[in-house]
Amino acid sequence: MPPIQANAFGPYLRFLNFAQIHPARSTWTGSVLYVTHSSVVRSGPPILMFVDNNTRQSLTARMLDTYMEWSFWRFDFNFELGMSPRPIMYWIEVPPTERALVEMKSWNFTLPGADQKWRWGAYSCSGYSSGVDRSKWGGDDHPMIQDLLKQHTENPFHAIVGGGDQLYNDAVFKESEELGKWLEIKNRRARLAEVFTPKMQHETEWFYFSNYCNRFAEKGFREALACIPNVMIWDDHDIFDGWGSYPDDLLNSHVFQGIYQVACRFYLMFQQHATSEMVMSGQTELFGRMVSGNHVSFNFIKQFGPNVSLIGVDIRAERTKKQVVSRETWEMIFARIRELPQTTQHVVLVLTVPILYPKVPLTEATLEMLSMFNRIDAVNEILQKTGLLSSIMAFDEPELLDDLMDHWTAGPHMQERTYVINRLQGIVELRGFRVMFLSGDVHAAAIGQFYSAPKRELASDPKYMPQIISSAIVNAPPPNMIIKMMHMFNIAKVSVNSCTKEKMVRTFKARYKNTDKVMGRRNYLIVEESRRDQDGLLCTLRLEDPNVLWGPCENFDIHIPPLVGFVKHLAYDRMNSFPPERFGFNRPSNHQFPYVDTLETANALGMIGLPSQRKMQRPAPQYPAPPFPQMAPTAQHPYPAQQPPPAFPLQGAPGSGVHSSFQPGPQYPPPPPPFLPSGPRPPPDSQPSPPNTPPSSFYPDIPKV
Repeated sequence: MPPIQANAFGPYLRFLNFAQIHPARSTWTGSVLYVTHSSVVRSGPPILMFVDNNTRQSLTARMLDTYMEWSFWRFDFNFELGMSPRPIMYWIEVPPTERALVEMKSWNFTLPGADQKWRWGAYSCSGYSSGVDRSKWGGDDHPMIQDLLKQHTENPFHAIVGGGDQLYNDAVFKESEELGKWLEIKNRRARLAEVFTPKMQHETEWFYFSNYCNRFAEKGFREALACIPNVMIWDDHDIFDGWGSYPDDLLNSHVFQGIYQVACRFYLMFQQHATSEMVMSGQTELFGRMVSGNHVSFNFIKQFGPNVSLIGVDIRAERTKKQVVSRETWEMIFARIRELPQTTQHVVLVLTVPILYPKVPLTEATLEMLSMFNRIDAVNEILQKTGLLSSIMAFDEPELLDDLMDHWTAGPHMQERTYVINRLQGIVELRGFRVMFLSGDVHAAAIGQFYSAPKRELASDPKYMPQIISSAIVNAPPPNMIIKMMHMFNIAKVSVNSCTKEKMVRTFKARYKNTDKVMGRRNYLIVEESRRDQDGLLCTLRLEDPNVLWGPCENFDIHIPPLVGFVKHLAYDRMNSFPPERFGFNRPSNHQFPYVDTLETANALGMIGLPSQRKMQRPAPQYPAPPFPQMAPTAQHPYPAQQPPPAFPLQGAPGSGVHSSFQPGPQYPPPPPPFLPSGPRPPPDSQPSPPNTPPSSFYPDIPKV
C-alpha cells in the first residue's frame, strides 16, 4: 500500500461562490481544507491566519471528519469585494509545541473586483494512467502544471476548474491484497456474490486516503491547489477506470458498491470539502436526486462573476449502461438554469466526457457481443482455461467497451443526448444566454459546435453551442493512429432535430493540416471575459510541444460571442403544452417537456405565427390546437387532459398572458393567445383522440430526418 511521508497535507483552497447583492456590492466565499495527523494537534486545533487590506485576521477550524489518526479541518472564507482586485495572504498555524512537525509556509490568492471581468482556467486528467512511462513526460515535475503556475504569476487566475480525473485510483485492485484475491475468483456469479469484507474496506480506505494525500502533495499541483481557488468535479478515474459503464450486475455487486462508497467519501472530503451528512442536510451547494434520504448525485452551480454561470453536471454517480444522468436530476438542473441571475450572459456546462466527439462505428457492437458471450458460463470457463482474449478483458468485460460506453455517442445514450440538447435550446430561447460545454477525458484538445441548419451568423444563432475539450494536463496523449482515426470518422451531420447540425471545428488547420480538428497534445484552457475590446469569452487552448517538454507552448484562440440580436420568446411554455401528435411524435414519453424545446421547430410546423427563420413553407394545421392542456375533453375540445409542465418563473408585462407558473384549476384557460387560429372546431368524430398509452422510455423519441 502507498506510504505517507508527512504529518500534514494542504492547504487546499476551494472556490465556493460569487454573489452580486446589488451592482455596487458583491461577496466571495470559499473554503480551505487542512489534513493533520493526531501528533500535530495534540495541544489544540490549527488556526488559519490571513492578511486582507493590511489587516491581520484569523479563522477557527471546524473538524469535518476523522480517519484513523488523521483529522480533516475546514476553514470558511467570506469576503466582500471592493471595486478593484486585491491579494489575500494566508497560512496555517499549529500549536507552538508541534510546529517542528509541519512546514510553515504562506500562500497568496487574488480576489476579483466586484464588477471585474473574471480570468479563469480549466484542466483535466491531472495524473498518470497505469503503463505510462512517466520519465518520458516529465515525471512528477509536471511541465504543464508549471506552465499554468507561470501564467498565474503573470496574470492571476480568479478560479480554475478541474474537469475530472484529478487523480487516478485504478490501482486500487492491485494495491489491495483482498481485492486482488476477489479478482482471482474464476466463476463470475461466485465473484459477484462475494461481500465487501471489513479487511477489504480497510485496505480500500487507506489506498484512497494515501493516494489523495500523495497526489495532491506533488510538485506544482500542491501550489496550484493552495494559491488558485479550485472548482472540481469527478470522473471515472476518481473512482476507478470505467465506473458506471459496466453491466448492472457488476455495478451493483457488494464489492463494487463498497469501493464506490469509499471513493465517494474521500471525493467529497478532498475535492468538495464536505461530508455526505453535510450534503444531505443542505449545508453545501451540491444538489441532485435523492433515494431513501440519501444523495446519489452531486451537481453544483457557481457564478464566475455576474456574467458567467458554471454548471457542474455529475455524470458518474447515476451512470449506467442505459443512462448518464437520471431524469429527476436533469429536471433539477434545467430548473436551476432557468432561474440563473438576469445578468448571466454565458452558461458553461462542465460535462467531463465530451457530448460532441467523433464516433468509431462497429467497434461498440462488436465488443458488446463479446461481453454477452463471456457472461455465458460455458464460454467464460473456456476463456478462463485457455487465456484467450485475456489481454483485452477486465472484470470479464472487454477492456475498451467501458471507454466506448462512456461516450454520449454510444448507442444507449444517444436518446438522452438528444433530449439534453433540445431542452437547452428551449431554455436559451427563453432566457437569451449563450450555452457552452467544457469537457475533458479524451487526452486531446478539440473544439466542436452545435449550430443552426441552414447556417446563420453565430452571434445571433441560439443553437450555436460550442464545446471545448481540454485534456490532459498531465497524462500522456493517445497515439497518432488514434488521432488520425478520429479525423476519418468525423463529418458534419444533421443531429438533435431537423434544424441543428454538429461538427468538430478545424481549430488547428493553419498550422497542422492533417490533425486540424483533434490534437493529441497535453494542454489546458484559459478563459477571459471581454479581452481585446471584444464582448463574450476569449478561450485559449495552450498546447505543449511534445518534442520540448519545458519549451514554449502554442496558443489557439476561439472567441465565443454572447447571444445578440435574438428576441427572447415567452411562448416556450405554450409550445410545450401541445400534444405530441402535433409535432409528429408517435411514441409516447413520460417527460413533461418531451417534444420540442425550440421555437423555430414549432414555427416550422405551423404552431406559432412568427416568420420562419428557415424560410420554409409552413403547413396549415388541420384544426386548431388547444390553448392549454388542463382543459377537460369536451365536444369543442376533443383533446384529453394532460399533465401540466412544472412551474417556473417567467417575466411578462401585465396583460401579456404570461403567467408566473401553471396551476391547474377552474380559472383556466385564459383567453387564447392572438397567434392561435380562430373559428369553429371540427366535431370530435372527425379526428381521433391522441393515444393514452403507458410511457415507454425516460427520454423522448426524436424523429429521424
